[in-house]
Amino acid sequence: MESSGKKSERMIQLELLLMSHPEGMRRAEIARRLGVHRATVGRYIDELSTRVPIWEKEYRIGLELDQIQEFPHLGLLESINLYLALDYFAEHTGVKNPPAAAAVRKIAGFFNGSAPFLSRRLYGVADKIDDETKPESLTTIVLLEQLAEAWVAGKKVRITRNSGKKSEEVCSILNLEFSKSVDEAIPVTIVAKPAGQEQYALALNDIAMIEILLDDAERD
Repeated sequence: MESSGKKSERMIQLELLLMSHPEGMRRAEIARRLGVHRATVGRYIDELSTRVPIWEKEYRIGLELDQIQEFPHLGLLESINLYLALDYFAEHTGVKNPPAAAAVRKIAGFFNGSAPFLSRRLYGVADKIDDETKPESLTTIVLLEQLAEAWVAGKKVRITRNSGKKSEEVCSILNLEFSKSVDEAIPVTIVAKPAGQEQYALALNDIAMIEILLDDAERD
């Protein structure tokens, strides 16, 4: 079964491919470029079409580029601060993080024409995040994806910790923050709040399992 991280990376690669081919591409060529089966490409396209407008004509598929908002223009200081923030994240990420690397490459692609120097630097940041010398941690990436899904959807979660007195707890996710610790696989701290109790911070590394519940979460 395809991993969540690999799928996220390929979904971004698919969108970038179609953006760079305004004339459209055949499914077979997309499959070859992504290294997947044509049936998988079909599923990717169906999912992508829920987020961006897609056209299909004469066996070619493309993006309705005139309906897609372009990446906003950034000034020099804005661009440098974006680069520094992403590079800081890359320096403090202890495992390979393909979705994060793919996202940075997507941003770098937007700067190819207008700011090639910055684009090259951002591609370098993506390579740093995806460094082959870093260990893989699919479990950590899946946990982060589940937390993000619950946070955005506004749903409570049942968190099972790796250790501690309260090994299992139902809570709301109030925020996801950059961790100040340098000893974590992915430097993310979860601000969680159990019902009727004070909120607290929990490191991603301290979580063993997450279950997204149907109950609406509290909002800060």
